[in-house]
Amino acid sequence: MKDYIKKINTMLQMPIKLYILKQMKCLIFMVLYTIFSLAFPGFISLIIDEGIKSCNIGKIFFYCNAMLICGLLMILFQYLQKISFYKFTQEIVYNIKHTMFEKLLERNLKFWMKYQIGDVLRVLENDIDNIQNLLTSTISNLMINFFVAAGITIVLLIINPVLGLIILLMAFLFANIQKKFGDNIQDGMSELRLGMGELSSITNETLNHISTIQMTDLTALERTRFDTKNRSVIQQFILQTKRVTIAQLIGMLFNVFGILVVLAIGASEVLKGRLSIGVLFSLTIYIQRLYGPIVTLGTEYINIKNTKPMIEKVLKILENEDSIRVGEIDWISTKGKINIVDVSFKYKEKWILRNLTMEIPEKSTIGIIGENGSGKSTLIKLLSKLCVPQSGMIYFDGIPINNISYDSIKRNVTVVPQECFLPYGTLKNVMEIDSEEKQNRMFEFMEKLGVSLEKFPDGLNTKLTENRGNLSGGEAQKLALIRSLLQDKLIYILDEPTAAMDLESEKNFCSIVKEYLADKTVLIVTHRRELLSVCNKIITF
Repeated sequence: MKDYIKKINTMLQMPIKLYILKQMKCLIFMVLYTIFSLAFPGFISLIIDEGIKSCNIGKIFFYCNAMLICGLLMILFQYLQKISFYKFTQEIVYNIKHTMFEKLLERNLKFWMKYQIGDVLRVLENDIDNIQNLLTSTISNLMINFFVAAGITIVLLIINPVLGLIILLMAFLFANIQKKFGDNIQDGMSELRLGMGELSSITNETLNHISTIQMTDLTALERTRFDTKNRSVIQQFILQTKRVTIAQLIGMLFNVFGILVVLAIGASEVLKGRLSIGVLFSLTIYIQRLYGPIVTLGTEYINIKNTKPMIEKVLKILENEDSIRVGEIDWISTKGKINIVDVSFKYKEKWILRNLTMEIPEKSTIGIIGENGSGKSTLIKLLSKLCVPQSGMIYFDGIPINNISYDSIKRNVTVVPQECFLPYGTLKNVMEIDSEEKQNRMFEFMEKLGVSLEKFPDGLNTKLTENRGNLSGGEAQKLALIRSLLQDKLIYILDEPTAAMDLESEKNFCSIVKEYLADKTVLIVTHRRELLSVCNKIITF
């Protein structure tokens, strides 16, 4: 139990005592709301029995005002309860997602070979929300609905034991029936979400390749595929709506039978003089309010069972040890020499590199060529500490890479991959322009590579949209290269850096390599002759 609590602490990023304290603060408002909501129907019997029945205007006025105050306090505490719970839930969501994202940024290649990106996204987008619901509203709902159901039951048993017992048995009977329908609804929702996900995938795939589909005469096939899945999802929606409606009608049916039983037995008790009319009115209100808490208790119990696997999944990702090796040495150097000594690496059972030994002198430009699958991309990942060789060692300026801190690697080494990535944001933020000197250098590089500032209507404040939507492939690659040049690193690793450029831009980039990277260690993975011409040495994989 202690170990599990410790894991929860890690996930929440807050001590369990602080979590309980925040939970109790929210519960105080919920308890106060419950007290006033239970007291509210009781004023009806007082108004009828002590006011109307005795024709006492003063008491009618007094109890009406008291009922108004009770109702206003009930509304106030419900508002405070919802706001406090919302703040608490958002804090938990932030903490869990922050912790998860930090861990994901530290995971190495081995981790991403185990976990699909789609699965991790589902955990971030769906599972964490369900977990925060469990840790906040579910726990509170269990407690408060238990107290509400118990409170109403006690009131009913005190007023009339026989009537209270009958209503209680009816409530559990109807709740059990609704639980069975609830299970069907849950299964139906799983099927519906699966169908909606498939429909979404078909839609995204079609829209992302619409031009290709139109040119290759695949429109009829895609239309049939979309219509078939769309029709299936609509049928699932209709069936699910029927299930939900029946479950809601069960609750209404309980209210109908409950009120009839109360009126039948209550009327008999009124005629016998053992029950007042005002109390009978109050009983009908209590009956309507008893069923909801009982159903909620069953629903929240199911939520707990459904959420437990999600907690296990989140903890499994957080506790995974496939992380980038941290290292303790702060690598500070002006050299940039790389030695690769007898390095072997394999993905699963397939060897990619076997006993690779090579030396990259400081301040040299080395070209690397080779067929697909020969290990060029793997070497880049090894130099970036994203994976660890099964044997051998890589040295930066004579220091084993495993002993160098990851921050030192990032400070001294920059990689521009073939599939360049530019984050969403303004040009100024994406390029990290923090001085006028840096801004002028960026404009200089943009001019050399043929990137017109007119492309950006708001200048440095122009937003680069998600997935480079407002940039061509060549423009994105040029900006990625310019960004790396502005970072002024010790070692540059460039993977097909001119793949999306025209010949003129490629020549201009070669002149930049000669002029601005002459005192850097540069590795260029490429098959382009123009780029290879600026290399001091070419290594074939």
